[in-house]
Amino acid sequence: MLKFFRSKYLAYLSILLMLCLGLPSTGNAMRRGTLVNDRVTVASGVVTLLNTVIVLTNGVASVDFTSATVPRNYQGCLLQVRDSAGRLIQGFVYTNGTGTAQNIVLTKGGTTRNWTTQDGSFNIADTSGYTYAILRTLPVIVATGSILANQAMMDTTATNSFVAPVGLDLSAYQTGTYAIALYQATKMCWGYISATAPAGETSTELITNGTFETDTGSWTNYNNYWTTFERNTTSPISGTGDLHLAVTVATGYASLSQQIIAPVGSLVRNTFNAKEISGGVRSLIGNSVSYGNVSLGCCEQFLTGAGVSAYSSYGTLRSTNPYFMFCVLLGTSNEMYGDDVSVLWISDPASTGAQIVAADKVTRSFVYNSGVDPNASFSRVDIIYVGQ
Repeated sequence: MLKFFRSKYLAYLSILLMLCLGLPSTGNAMRRGTLVNDRVTVASGVVTLLNTVIVLTNGVASVDFTSATVPRNYQGCLLQVRDSAGRLIQGFVYTNGTGTAQNIVLTKGGTTRNWTTQDGSFNIADTSGYTYAILRTLPVIVATGSILANQAMMDTTATNSFVAPVGLDLSAYQTGTYAIALYQATKMCWGYISATAPAGETSTELITNGTFETDTGSWTNYNNYWTTFERNTTSPISGTGDLHLAVTVATGYASLSQQIIAPVGSLVRNTFNAKEISGGVRSLIGNSVSYGNVSLGCCEQFLTGAGVSAYSSYGTLRSTNPYFMFCVLLGTSNEMYGDDVSVLWISDPASTGAQIVAADKVTRSFVYNSGVDPNASFSRVDIIYVGQ
């Protein structure tokens, strides 16, 4: 379960450099820094009174320079306007108003339509015109927390990245103005949260013949170590048949597997119904057809009890085109029945998750990933307001 709490003015310096100055990361470890009022000027200029409309009224604050790009292209940035006597008003560029007008808000990431600073004698009708400066502020962490193992619900591929942590609704951050950063010891990844909301969990089935209605085709009994490998028709778990496995060999491993075709970093959901008669049968998705050679796995589930139980697990693939398997470490009598086996390739998360995009805000990819393990816990997760 992800538990978030509010935080102000904390950010990691490496992320700030990458977000604000476009610099690449120089290492895996992230150092925590203190965010002060550091800003960089990204635009400035002079406007005439004829081309300027300023609304100072609280609740409807706005500015219009009769420009399609300024300050419109700088949402989330601080706008400073001075009259010819140097008197200042300033506020944060918010959403588009009518025509070329731009709404102004009190705080970065806020919604209150007021100017942040307003000199009482500011000349709203200065015939000498105005000077303006647009300053990009450093990102602000608006929420932070942690994620337990197997609850990040991540796709880390370079074409389909997303994150949908258990217990966290990210829909409020699907505005194109936020980023997410996830940390594991000396590893981390981060990307922008897309303004495109996921349509809902979308999936493709990767298992062939998971119901065993006619035969056991598409399944491989590694080295024939399962001495019983058959389609059972006597009181099957569902339909007209199910899978029956049994083995009494004293040493080694037994694996019944099927290869699934999907790239490393993909999120999958494995479900099946099963009953264990004896032994220590388990299921998992791993990088070898033999359980004894699996070094990269996910979605491991242990069968429990002789009654029929429904099993379900999400995991991010740790190798390309791995194998789903029912397997045992031999040494005891092992027997099970299984049915309705499914491995779904999740191509888009639930609507409460978030698509992750690169710096162009379009490409489905993390901006940076030093090699996090999506199935492990994350000691820290930050939601960062970055503006436009």
